[in-house]
Amino acid sequence: MKKLILILVILFGLWLIALYQTETMINRVLNQEKDSIRLEIQKQLSLDIRFESIHIDYSIENYVELRPRLIFRNFSTRLNTDDLSPVDVEQFEVEIDVWNSIINQSLLFKSIVVNGSDIEFSHQDDSGFLLNNVPIKQLFFFRKPELKRPSLELKNITSKAIDIENLQTKIGLANILQSNDVNISTNFYWNQIPRKSDITSGNGIFNIKVNDGEINTQNRVPGKVLSLFSFSELPKRLLLDFRDVFAEGFIFDRLEADVVFKDNIAYTCNLSIYSPTADVIILGATNIRERTYNQIVIVQPAVSNLLPGGAAILGGPAAAASMFLLTKILRRPLKDAGLAYYSVNGSWDKPLIEKVQGDAIDLNLIDNCGDYLPDIDQKP
Repeated sequence: MKKLILILVILFGLWLIALYQTETMINRVLNQEKDSIRLEIQKQLSLDIRFESIHIDYSIENYVELRPRLIFRNFSTRLNTDDLSPVDVEQFEVEIDVWNSIINQSLLFKSIVVNGSDIEFSHQDDSGFLLNNVPIKQLFFFRKPELKRPSLELKNITSKAIDIENLQTKIGLANILQSNDVNISTNFYWNQIPRKSDITSGNGIFNIKVNDGEINTQNRVPGKVLSLFSFSELPKRLLLDFRDVFAEGFIFDRLEADVVFKDNIAYTCNLSIYSPTADVIILGATNIRERTYNQIVIVQPAVSNLLPGGAAILGGPAAAASMFLLTKILRRPLKDAGLAYYSVNGSWDKPLIEKVQGDAIDLNLIDNCGDYLPDIDQKP
C-alpha cells in the first residue's frame, strides 16, 4: 500500500512538472504569435484590438480538472482606428472550456472577467447598448448558442451614463430619473452573461451618484418595468403631508446610493436624496422576482430652519442640512426633529405607502442596517 501511495505521489509530481513546463512553453509561443492572435480576435469581433501582453495561467480543481485562463494586460478595443474613444481594460481574462472545446472543435469559454475600466454607457436604437462607441453585442461571440453562456464578472468598473432617461427604458427600468450627470461604479457577477431581462439577476454591489436631477412623478410607472425604489409613487404620497414643499415636483441636487444585489433582491441602507425642499433617506429591500417593496423612508422637509443657529453658517443651509441628516438621523429618536417616517410595502403596481409614528420604528434596525445586508459571494 505504501508503495502504491509513493508511486501515485511521484506520478502526480511529474504531472505538475510537465504542466509547469507546458505553461512556460505555451506562454513563449503566445508572445511570439501575439500579432497573429490580435488579428484573429479582430476578425472574430470586427473591432480594432490592442493589448500589451498575453499569457496563460492554469488552475487545477479537485486535483484533476484543468482550468486554463488567457489573460490580456492593458486590453483596448474600438470600432476602428479613427475611433478616438476606445474601451480600455486593465486586465481581461477568459477561461477556456477545455472539454466542450474539444467536443465542438472550436474555442469555447467558461468565464469572462473584466477588471478595471472607466467607460461611458449609452444606447442607440440601431447599435443597441454601447460602451463608449463599441456595441456590447459585438464584444461577445458564441459559435454554439445552445451551450451555456460563460459567466461574466465585472471588477472595479466605473461608468458615466449618457442619456439616462433612454437607458432606463431600454434596460427595463422605470423611466423616472432625469439628469445629465450620472456616475456609476460596480463589482458584479453573473453565472451567465445576462440578457437584457436578466441584468439585475447577478450578485454584487452597485453605487450610483446623480447630480442636478429630477424625479418624474407626472406619469404612472407601469408594473411591467423594474422599479427598485418607489420614487414615482412616494412624492405623490408626500404631497398629502408636505404640499407646500413638494407641489412643484421633486427636483434634487444630489442622489447617492449603494445597492447590494443578491438572489434577485436589491438592498440599500443609504439611498439619500438631497434637494432644496427636503432630504430623503430610503432603507430596505426590493424583491425583483416577486416585484414587491419592503422599505422605510425618512423625510426631512425644509431642514435648514430646524438646525441650531450656528450650523447653517458653516457651509450654507444645504451643507448644514446634509450634515445634520447624515450625522444625526441614525443616532437618536427623531420624532422631535421635524422628520416623517413612511413604510413602503406591497407590489410595484400598487405600493402601500403609510405614515408611521417614530416610536413604532425599530431605531436599532436603522442604526445597524449594514449588519442586515447579505454577504456577497460573487462567485458561487
